[in-house]
Amino acid sequence: MGWWAALAGAAVGAVGTQQAGGSQIHALEDQATVSEEQGAADEATIRRNSAFALGKQAAAIAEGGGGYGGTNAGVMKDSHVAAEMDALNYRYRGVSQAQGLLAQAKSISKQSPLLAGGQLLQGGAQAYSQYQMVKAAST
Repeated sequence: MGWWAALAGAAVGAVGTQQAGGSQIHALEDQATVSEEQGAADEATIRRNSAFALGKQAAAIAEGGGGYGGTNAGVMKDSHVAAEMDALNYRYRGVSQAQGLLAQAKSISKQSPLLAGGQLLQGGAQAYSQYQMVKAAST
């Protein structure tokens, strides 16, 4: 009768492995969503802060009596370009993290059935071995 227990244990273990893999996949997908949303939120914050800073810069130029051409235009353009690069880098970071997490989830989705199948095969082999020992002992 021990061989039945070995077979049942292998089946339960395989189901557990499959369920654990599914849980990991869902957790990684949720983390990917959060990473992407955080990247978008960080990008929006950078854009708001840069708009405020550019406004202060424009006010300082106007207060100083300078026009918006020449050096002043170059400085404002450089500030705008740097702020835009920062914003895009934050968005890219969020998207990159999300893609990495989704790649991990995809890998787990491929590995879980293989691990579960391996557990079933190992359990089946153990059950067969025990069955053979019981059969040999009874003859």
